[in-house]
Amino acid sequence: MTGQRILVVSPYPPRRDGIGSYAVQQVRALRRAGHDVEVCSPTPSAAHHHLDLVGPAGARGLRRLARGFDRVIVHFHPDVFYANPSTPTSRISTGTALAAAFRSGPPVEIRLHEVDRRWASATAQVEASSRSGFVADKVFAAAAKASRAVFAAADEVTVHVPEHQRMMVEEFGVDPARVRLVDHGEDFARRVPDDRAAARASLGLPPDGHVFVCIGFVQPHKGFDRAAAAFGGLGARGASLHIVGSVRVDDPAAADHQRELEALEAQIDGVELHLGYVSDEAFDRWIVAADTVVLPYRHIWSS
Repeated sequence: MTGQRILVVSPYPPRRDGIGSYAVQQVRALRRAGHDVEVCSPTPSAAHHHLDLVGPAGARGLRRLARGFDRVIVHFHPDVFYANPSTPTSRISTGTALAAAFRSGPPVEIRLHEVDRRWASATAQVEASSRSGFVADKVFAAAAKASRAVFAAADEVTVHVPEHQRMMVEEFGVDPARVRLVDHGEDFARRVPDDRAAARASLGLPPDGHVFVCIGFVQPHKGFDRAAAAFGGLGARGASLHIVGSVRVDDPAAADHQRELEALEAQIDGVELHLGYVSDEAFDRWIVAADTVVLPYRHIWSS
């Protein structure tokens, strides 16, 4: 099989974004396989194309850009395509335009990272809303139909866990034959050859003692404070909890959360904060060094 011209749609480095880090490794794997890959990102980046993808205008722009490619891979997160916060009417207009764009061009794979499952159900949207009545019911029904149409229009929807495979089929109405389960790390390349002892030494960690690690963007929904509170007296038994990541300085809630974590660090023996930019190599090094990676998220999907 000869290489294809593939368009990957995703946030992209140097923007610090988990989906972007995921996508860049996928792009490298596709190129190693002989494909000609270009990237479109929603903000200025190292991608070939930069396009504001929000709303119907964004969908129409993507439709034009996709012409001439053999295949399109869309890394789907609602914030890339929908106004935030979204409304039922914005989901109708955006969903309708996205579905039309996906149907009209080359084959589209949606790589699903996040979506609110309530979007597929008019009843669930009504229950979560203060709006009611005949008109509201009609609007929510149209919004649910438009949201389902986006995924139904794709040639393939790839997901990371069986729960989301079931959700796409049972709630969004996607043909089971077109929903495929993929390994989250299928394109990931190991960046750190070190074993645990070497990784700990490079990070200045003691060679002994159980090392717990929470790593990622420091945000309230990640629940790193919950891990610190639960850590309790483990420090006296030689264990340590390392909270590693950067804070989005333009997010007041994240700044407040940083102060909360700093207070917990001061109060709880064995809890240590390592705040600042974490490169891909450093991220992997912390993972190798850990005995246990703790994911105490309050809510999260699979990205």
